[in-house]
Amino acid sequence: MKKYLQKIISSPKLTIGVALVVALAIGTASTINHGKDIAQLSSDIDGSQVASSTDIGNGYSQDLTLAFPIGGRIKSVNVKIGDSVKAGAVLASLDAESTLGAINQAKAAYLAAQTAYDKLLNGASSQDIAVTQASVDSANTALENAKQNLIRDLTTAYSSVNTVVLSNTYGLFSNPLSSNPQFSIIGTVQTNQQLVSNVNNEFVDVNSLLVKWKNEISAISETSAGQTAANSMAYITTVRNYLTDLLTILTSSTQISSGGNQATITAYQNAVTSAKATVDSVNLSITNDVQAIKSAKSALDQAKATLALKQTSARSEDLNIARAQVQSTQGALQIAQGAYNNTVITAPLDGKVVNVSITAGQIATPNTPAIEILSN
Repeated sequence: MKKYLQKIISSPKLTIGVALVVALAIGTASTINHGKDIAQLSSDIDGSQVASSTDIGNGYSQDLTLAFPIGGRIKSVNVKIGDSVKAGAVLASLDAESTLGAINQAKAAYLAAQTAYDKLLNGASSQDIAVTQASVDSANTALENAKQNLIRDLTTAYSSVNTVVLSNTYGLFSNPLSSNPQFSIIGTVQTNQQLVSNVNNEFVDVNSLLVKWKNEISAISETSAGQTAANSMAYITTVRNYLTDLLTILTSSTQISSGGNQATITAYQNAVTSAKATVDSVNLSITNDVQAIKSAKSALDQAKATLALKQTSARSEDLNIARAQVQSTQGALQIAQGAYNNTVITAPLDGKVVNVSITAGQIATPNTPAIEILSN
């Protein structure tokens, strides 16, 4: 062997040939090992930060770096290195409760505006018109009932007032209508004489008034009920003033002669007081009836106006206002949706994740690279 090596060394041509053979063997082995390293890198890409040349040459072309356009706390990271993703997939997101709430509010406002516009454009439905017509009919019936109640109470009022005046006050003092007065006036006090004279005159006026009132009541109708009610309350006021003056005399026994004892005087005091209570009661009934008629008429007018509005086509200016409201709420919804879109990173196209530099819980900085993918 030693002699063989010496022979090689002593022969330059043979030495160069051997050297070439050795170099070729070493180069071949290095090429084989390098190929194995590349293959291994491609198969173990889950643990790598970059794409291999095998990926780039195997259907993947463009390298895309994605980031959040705004800052905030990272809520979730949904991918890892090596994952294949589809366009539109959410790769990561920030906390976005407030922006989601804004979207919900904007959606509700837009839906309400669109519904209002559609309803205005299409007009009221036949069912809606029928319901409103029923309201008109009901209000009209209520008005007629209120008028009938007034007529009934006016008739009762006349009868009650006429009865208490004739039964409780007629002939208490000397007056032109009394042939048998119960009391006579002590004539020594002129003011007392004047008061009784006034009462006697009022009594005459009341009797004339009752005759006039009776004629109005007998001819009352729905069309004249309102005027009769106004007249009746004026009549009742006159009667009440008469009873008040009469009671003033009866409650001061010094103004009355001994033509009647105290028990008789007390009885007449009670009778006149009762008459006043009756007059006040019927006056209240008429007042309430008149107010009920006013309310019923107002309700009927409102129901008729509502029905007319539902039966009329929408005006162009009303439609323009409603349409503008739809557009305004739609714009607000788009703004809210845009704000939410800034809180997520989505895959712009199909590809493979080659780098992820964020984790959940971190504070994201605007436009800082977060995820890198190779487009497919």
